[in-house]
Amino acid sequence: MSVSERWTDLLRESGYEPGAELGSGMEGTVVSLGDDLVAKIWHSRGASELETLQTFYKVLSRSGATFEAPDILQILCLQEQCATVERLLRGRPLSTSTGPGSPTLDDHQIDCITAVLGSLAAVEAVPDMGVLPILEGEPRFDTHSTPFELSLAHLVQRPVDKCHGTLSYTLPT
Repeated sequence: MSVSERWTDLLRESGYEPGAELGSGMEGTVVSLGDDLVAKIWHSRGASELETLQTFYKVLSRSGATFEAPDILQILCLQEQCATVERLLRGRPLSTSTGPGSPTLDDHQIDCITAVLGSLAAVEAVPDMGVLPILEGEPRFDTHSTPFELSLAHLVQRPVDKCHGTLSYTLPT
């Protein structure tokens, strides 16, 4: 998806100067705004869902996690589509291909994912960390009755249990 003229106009009207398209993926298209800011134009997330995501990111950034969380500064809507204005995150994507037929993860990518999960498990959780369903189709974490790190462990374990037969067949022992 390339950024439409309507989005370019709205971003300019909001005081930003849209520049180069930085990438496009499953959830949206990211455009440089200069001054270490980007706009992510979401394919399907609505304003209320993005407000929930904004709350989760704010809580996560104060949690002591060892990685940088996104910081949504503003939510803009154009008819049924929304965009977020965010601080540019340092780093690079783990992979440029995703989805069926994508290459398997290498050791570095697995180490990065494991480090993020380990950092999440080690944060001091607060109830607002449960506002966001971490994966589509998964329930929100009930941080009032179950510790965040235990909910996170269950989130990882469910698909492993579901695919145990396939995984044990394809992974070396």
